Amino acid sequence: MNKCSGLDTISCHVISFWRDIFVWRIQPNLSRVTEQVGVHPNFQIFELELTLKFASGNSTEVYFHGTQITTTLLGVIPATIIMHQITTPILYNLKLYSINEYLQLRYQSAALRKVGTSVVLLNTSFHIGMSVYAPSLALATVTSISPINSVLIAGAIVTFYITVGGVKAVVYTDVLQTLLMLAGVLAVVVICCMKVGGVEEVWATAGQGGRLEFFK
Repeated sequence: MNKCSGLDTISCHVISFWRDIFVWRIQPNLSRVTEQVGVHPNFQIFELELTLKFASGNSTEVYFHGTQITTTLLGVIPATIIMHQITTPILYNLKLYSINEYLQLRYQSAALRKVGTSVVLLNTSFHIGMSVYAPSLALATVTSISPINSVLIAGAIVTFYITVGGVKAVVYTDVLQTLLMLAGVLAVVVICCMKVGGVEEVWATAGQGGRLEFFK
């Protein structure tokens, strides 16, 4: 596998830096728009999470274990509808920023809120570690940077990005990142289908490899 030069890596970091400066400059306008549309985002590292699960995790899961992962949509789709139609309107009308605030308000218990917050923090601690390590390992694979340094660089970039850009700005920039990721995945799918002879050939090859497994 070809290694990227140090100049390529530095260029990526420079581009990321100036993107963050741009986001920081337009943040006041984004904040006003956010207040008008009623968005109350929580702190999440969306970029690493989306990259890990969508671009890396799902394709790897299908390659090694087949298409059974698609059955998760049976829970994800109803959960998304319930969140959109029930949970989000309740939190928005009450002017709350998290479900833990709702638990305290609903049950009049600050202890319950602290327990919920502690569980989220514990889960997030493990999740962030995995989310940072996966892209860092990928970066270390195609560059001369060690995995440890990749983790440090990724952590520093994300920390700087969240601090300077703000969570509200992150929501808007993640929309752009999601579109780029979808475009990249779509390009790979189209090119691969063209090279092997079409969608039918891809589907037949997947079946021969035992990867077309639904509800098994």
